[in-house]
Amino acid sequence: MTLFYLDSSAWLKRYFLEPGSDWMTRLFQSGDLLASSVLGHIEVTSALARQQVPRKLDEEKLARLQQQLEEDWGDLAGLPLTEEVVDRALRLARSYKLRGADAVHLATALGVNDTLAGTGNSLVLVASDEELLAAAQQTGLAVANRQSQHPPRDEAESRPALRLLFARWSEQVRMCSWADQVEVVTVDLVNQQPIRFQVTVAVVLPFSSERVVL
Repeated sequence: MTLFYLDSSAWLKRYFLEPGSDWMTRLFQSGDLLASSVLGHIEVTSALARQQVPRKLDEEKLARLQQQLEEDWGDLAGLPLTEEVVDRALRLARSYKLRGADAVHLATALGVNDTLAGTGNSLVLVASDEELLAAAQQTGLAVANRQSQHPPRDEAESRPALRLLFARWSEQVRMCSWADQVEVVTVDLVNQQPIRFQVTVAVVLPFSSERVVL
């Protein structure tokens, strides 16, 4: 059995669409055993709440994400911030010049890894923070960085159920004065899966200045 320990930098990808989000969603749906420190729960909760400060999330969407977070936390193995973890985090912070939260996550993961030693089970620290990953590797922990990795996907599955930027099709397309191919990223709200697809965006002149998706 492999236990995946989630640092908050990786865990956040569950709720914000960015490189590695698709892999993180699949990890949560895989049935594998996941764990994180209570500190991670606090960090992710704070990150969600702070999205309202610049008005990046409306209240309804924030409430849905917060509910999802609490459900996920209930499914994770939540690990306490014990005195032993604190002592070890202090030593790690001094040795590897880590930020405080990173030292706590590494100390927590190392404690679990020690417990698993000799049981035939293993731990993988999942994070996107390069300094934390480097320190973890120096301690001998197995790590996974999903900052820029995307699992293979079927092109047929990447087509969204809804179409964006619809515009009228006409012979005016032949008069196109500017066109470019761009990647559009959206989310399947039913399956909570990110969707990426290529579209051609054109500005049509002189008859229209509308953007047309071909």
